[in-house]
Amino acid sequence: MIHASDYQKRFNHQVSGSLNPISQFDILEVYPFRTYEAQLEDNIRVSILSDGETDNIMSITLKVSLLNDENSHLVQKYMLCIYHSCDPTATAEDNARFLQAILDMKYSSYDNSYSSDFYEKNNIKYRLSMDLNQLTLLVIPSLS
Repeated sequence: MIHASDYQKRFNHQVSGSLNPISQFDILEVYPFRTYEAQLEDNIRVSILSDGETDNIMSITLKVSLLNDENSHLVQKYMLCIYHSCDPTATAEDNARFLQAILDMKYSSYDNSYSSDFYEKNNIKYRLSMDLNQLTLLVIPSLS
């Protein structure tokens, strides 16, 4: 189980080089949930949805409002940072499998978007999606 109040430390522990740490969360409480949000770059945000009573993380979302060739490598580094902060045991081989699975996005004519299948490891699910507005990495830890 990952607790939202501890996640900032876990995330920041993984940050290195050109990545910005989570300096401060904006906290929005809407019972029975609590949302933590932080700006990482001009167009990259991370948000955490947790149970308002236990503070257990229900989902982590990385939102990229503008993806281009110049920031795609940076976005990938943030995705790996989130992956490692959820699963500190991940290896370089795990990194490759994770990136391959989530970057293998398929087109949906239903809503004109792209999305990957869920990639699951250690009871944590990851999914990447993209539409005209933003790129979104969704992470869902198991509550069991």
